[in-house]
Amino acid sequence: MAVSIDFVDGATIQEDESGYKAVRVARVTGLSGDKAQRMYDALNAPGVPVYNESHPVIPGIYCKSRSAKAQGPESAMVTLEYRRPDSNGGSNPDEDQIEIGSSVQESETNTDVNGDLLKVYYLPEDADPGTEEIEQVCTASVAYPQTVLRIRRKEGRSPEDKATTYTGTVNSTSWRGYDANTWLCRSIQGISNDGGDTYDVTYEFQLNWYYWQAKVVYIDSSNGETPGDVSEPGPGMIHGNGVGYYDMYPQMDFRNLGL
Repeated sequence: MAVSIDFVDGATIQEDESGYKAVRVARVTGLSGDKAQRMYDALNAPGVPVYNESHPVIPGIYCKSRSAKAQGPESAMVTLEYRRPDSNGGSNPDEDQIEIGSSVQESETNTDVNGDLLKVYYLPEDADPGTEEIEQVCTASVAYPQTVLRIRRKEGRSPEDKATTYTGTVNSTSWRGYDANTWLCRSIQGISNDGGDTYDVTYEFQLNWYYWQAKVVYIDSSNGETPGDVSEPGPGMIHGNGVGYYDMYPQMDFRNLGL
């Protein structure tokens, strides 16, 4: 599928006492299947703004309505309506409740704060003069403090799809001023007190400055120890000498959450 947006007729911007309103139009091509499938695929095509996503130019307005209309057997027009959130099921980032806390993540490491290997040296009491000390690389359990971010807001639809899609993933792009792969979405929960018309939704994320990656270290099979000459990867690399880092979580673009 291919998406063209803001290059077709129908786009408008309006200002009144309630603020700015805007309409953007996207054209999606390369669709297949029956009409219902084509319309659904058009709304969810990569590159089509998602519900509640902010306008790319006008601050304070968000995509609050999306509709698709067939245009031939393989294409569709998607109309996107942007406006300020209202009290009837909308969500206004200016009124979001934001809570910042912290937690501790236990982890084992064989390097110190400077990235140097943790080593111990041993010399038996009855060793002959001139005997060299035995060097051994060791591991230590470390508690790393991590920031926990919770955002609460009222939304006009169930967060079920977002909870299924985003929970257990990390940010694929820079988000809230931090690099990709540093925020882990721990949970998305919603409670409705009006039969499903609106939901009080809580998003919870955990920040890891050292990135959400698994560190693996070479172990000598002959003695079960890490050699003393293993080294960390250089800048931009994932493998060093006997040390490697691997991504363990799927990545999603957290910007599409509109937080």
